Amino acid sequence: MRLVTFSAFGQMQLHGDLPVEGGQYNSHVVALDSCEPMKQILIVVAALLTAQNNSNVARTDAVPSSRQAERVARSFQVRETAFQGRVHDLPLTPSHVHWGYFDARLPPALRIAAGDRVRVETMIARGVQRLKDAGVKDDEIPASLKAVEAAITDKTAGPHPLTGPIFVEGAEPGDALEVEIIAIAFLHPFGVEAINPGGGALPDDFTAPALRLIRWPPGAAQLQFAGASISMAPFFGTIGVAPPAGAARIGSREPGKHGGNLDNKDLVAGSTLLLPVNVPGALLSIGDGHAVQADGEVTGTAVETSLRGTFEIRVRKRAQLKWPRAETRLGYITMGLDPDLDKAAEIATREMVEFLVAEKKLSREDAYVLCSIAGNLHVTQVVDGTKGVHMTIAKSIFR
Repeated sequence: MRLVTFSAFGQMQLHGDLPVEGGQYNSHVVALDSCEPMKQILIVVAALLTAQNNSNVARTDAVPSSRQAERVARSFQVRETAFQGRVHDLPLTPSHVHWGYFDARLPPALRIAAGDRVRVETMIARGVQRLKDAGVKDDEIPASLKAVEAAITDKTAGPHPLTGPIFVEGAEPGDALEVEIIAIAFLHPFGVEAINPGGGALPDDFTAPALRLIRWPPGAAQLQFAGASISMAPFFGTIGVAPPAGAARIGSREPGKHGGNLDNKDLVAGSTLLLPVNVPGALLSIGDGHAVQADGEVTGTAVETSLRGTFEIRVRKRAQLKWPRAETRLGYITMGLDPDLDKAAEIATREMVEFLVAEKKLSREDAYVLCSIAGNLHVTQVVDGTKGVHMTIAKSIFR
């Protein structure tokens, strides 16, 4: 059975072939079996309209009209029907993982043509030991995670085991890599939240480390924690390309122009991330699975878990991007990254102005004014050294 869920920003999330027990899914979840395409469209439209009235929809730019819901559903159906590329697998094995860094000198784990899809398996940040410390039994941990943990002895460069890199034929410096996230599934039905003294948004308030093991039934749309029921919105916290040739190795903790540890909760299934290409082939790596995260990621972690994702990877020639950008089915996203939060907000805003000038043919003045009345700034995260701010603007405001 295939699941489709809808996040607060209106993205469609496809959760692989997960087992679903009757009655578990809420108003954000729809089951798509082998029904006819038009029936699938109607189901998706109905779910979007249901999500419109759900109390969890907090952002006004997330609310779709019935016409927009139908347009989103039809575009989804067309995209699935039109796909003509190959599908590759990049399973979680020691030879497919590099721990904690991006480096232009890494040999590719996989070579693909632009337009192909890749099914990628990834491993929880900080590895198996974090799961065990949180109380997960050894026989609950997938063998693939344990094999990677045992084989890679140097874990000092950064906290994230990354699957890749993927060499994309035809990608050259100056291009943009389009990474469309088609589907996301869990490798295990539990995750870990952590408090690390000296870290997070309140580095001096908590003097003792703490871990919280959070479990959910396979196929569930929500997790339960501290008396609250929270809709899951899985995404990959780290998606990035290699730095320029000749540049030093970049640790995985801090995000940058290469992408990396963006921790942007809007990058769920149904979204597309655009990354500036620095070297031939781009050398894309992916990891840092999250079951759910709030903007800010204030403890320093999300609900950290291990994910499998399906990605369609394309090349946008001569895009000349300066910073990562993204697009969802309902909106556009620009990103700013800097140790100074004010400067990160400045970058995100300037990026949206430049996007509106280039793509919507507005004057710079009109684009800036539109950002002030229709663009929404969000604090992506404040915990990775380099802080993140992103601006969203709804597609529905444009004729």
